[in-house]
Amino acid sequence: MSKQKQAITYLELWDLGVRREPSSLVGQISYPHLSYCISSKNNGIYNNSNEKIGLLLAVVTETEAKTQTPWLSGENGLYYLNLEGISVDGAMLNVSSSVFNMTAGGEGGVFMYSATTHTMLAFGAFSELRSRFQADKTPEIVLHFTGLEFPVSADNTWAVNSHGHYCLAILPSFAGFTIFGMYHYRTSTGIPASLPTMASTLIFSLVALISIITVPSSMSSPKASVKGFEVRLIHRDSPASPLYNPRATRADLIKSSGRRTIARQNYFNWLMSNKTWSRYSSSYVWAPIDQSPGDYIMRFKVGTPEVETFGVFDTGSHLTWLQCEPCEQCFSQTIPIYNPASSQSYEKAMCGSVVCNTASGARCPNPKGECKYEINYMDGSFTEGDVATETVTLEDDGLSGSICLQNIIIGCGHSNVDTTAGYPAPGIVGLSRQPSSLVNQIPLHRVSYCIPSKDKGNHSSVRFGSAAVITEEETQTSLLSGQYGLYQLSLEGISIDGTLLNISRSVFDMTGDRGGVFMDSATTFTLLAFDAFIEFKLGMMNALSDFKPVTDVDRLFPLCYDYHSGFRLDITPEIVFHFTGLDFPLGDENTWIVNSEGNLCLAMGLNEGSSDYTIFGMYQQQNVNVGYDLDNNIVSLKYGDCE
Repeated sequence: MSKQKQAITYLELWDLGVRREPSSLVGQISYPHLSYCISSKNNGIYNNSNEKIGLLLAVVTETEAKTQTPWLSGENGLYYLNLEGISVDGAMLNVSSSVFNMTAGGEGGVFMYSATTHTMLAFGAFSELRSRFQADKTPEIVLHFTGLEFPVSADNTWAVNSHGHYCLAILPSFAGFTIFGMYHYRTSTGIPASLPTMASTLIFSLVALISIITVPSSMSSPKASVKGFEVRLIHRDSPASPLYNPRATRADLIKSSGRRTIARQNYFNWLMSNKTWSRYSSSYVWAPIDQSPGDYIMRFKVGTPEVETFGVFDTGSHLTWLQCEPCEQCFSQTIPIYNPASSQSYEKAMCGSVVCNTASGARCPNPKGECKYEINYMDGSFTEGDVATETVTLEDDGLSGSICLQNIIIGCGHSNVDTTAGYPAPGIVGLSRQPSSLVNQIPLHRVSYCIPSKDKGNHSSVRFGSAAVITEEETQTSLLSGQYGLYQLSLEGISIDGTLLNISRSVFDMTGDRGGVFMDSATTFTLLAFDAFIEFKLGMMNALSDFKPVTDVDRLFPLCYDYHSGFRLDITPEIVFHFTGLDFPLGDENTWIVNSEGNLCLAMGLNEGSSDYTIFGMYQQQNVNVGYDLDNNIVSLKYGDCE
């Protein structure tokens, strides 16, 4: 073969159609075999002008049977595989094989794709995999295909970023499918068997090694490892809150709480009815711009030098974002709008980067341009702007110092419209279970909070890492994995005075995009699925049959009783939520509220959305230590002193 003809065998696979379709190059030539062997970057064949790896397609060998697994048929001509599971250090992940299967509608599945650099795992599998990285040693990951166990070597698992940090080179897929990317079938170059330890200043995380630095108030530069910290939460109606309205009456505050619950219900309805799971869809809904939801706010500082701001404490949002200059369109806020041009640590993300691929709500109108996010809502509210990384500084409420979190993914909103009245918070502090939330960007996967009742205090704290309080086993129930990245629980039933209500357990189970039970920090009052609510309201009326219900003048609560008719809290029935492994009784303070007329009303309502889910709201969580152990998928609920 001449040198000219031989050169044709060196091709760039991603620029060449080699899918399993008749029109592809493989489909048009008479050779039924195709193979390639990608060297690592250090040992590969490079064209110095574009640094693309050369591939030799002419040499095909049939390897022994133990290295083979069958292709699966697919409608789009991709190379589908049957992945049965993943193990880490010999232990299989607790992931159903159905996570990797293609649905009858042609969605999901596992396929190899030469134009994708990093492997992208379906989110349920990714969350479970990421939770296994506990120690300072690199574990062995094995992909269990049908008839083939494929170990992923350390250097095909980890990548070194521009700061010299080791980063997990596997990303979450939010679209349900799994892609086996080119990075994970290269030849070996040798990554050391030991990574920086969890006790070091730099701790490995999903996107990058995020530096967590303690800066004592009397010092400006020393660094120390951080295993846990706590940040103060402030009730939005407290005099200490930047949203405090001294002219608001008690009736105003109750009505505002009700409106926040309704607004939050609209957000969840949109979240669960959203059929477009492409992360680059302009209708991708992840964080509520309507700042009315949420009773508690977090103060924090952003940028270098630091600028103080605050956001709603939100376990249902996946992205931390704030309004930013220059403003194309911004709503009024009580503090100056953040200007990223003044920060030395602000860095926009580019399309195709790990940051862009991780950020919820990201889109790329120009694939080679800057990464953007856009979130729209049916009430006309929206936020859009740049996806970026920035330094976020939190004041440790338990120490005389600050916690500096570097390289945190944020959304910087340059065009924001809020249709609600008043002065909303400048942004959201996203604390959901999705990778781009704040809690998942730092490697301290334990979170707890304990909110006092309104008459006992106006502030509390959220605790991270070793500072988080996860109470004893008898107060625990399991966190379920779900496609929405929310804190989902298994609720088996509800009883009133020891009698279990006639509610099918299936009412609380999630099926497709309907049902489910979620804990949420930005919903004030618990909302029950329709069938559960009807039975619950009837059961409460029967238990209180000696009293006649009255209409709620505030038109917020479904069941009220005249306080002047002899109705008292000490005669109300006991309500118990029966979670899997945990019977959780509601105290009087968690069940009843006084409306603007002085009557006692049941502080729970009906979810009027079509998705038929149940939300366990913050009013029912007051005076309760709520602890999330994300590594072990556990939530603990225990009454205590939250002051």
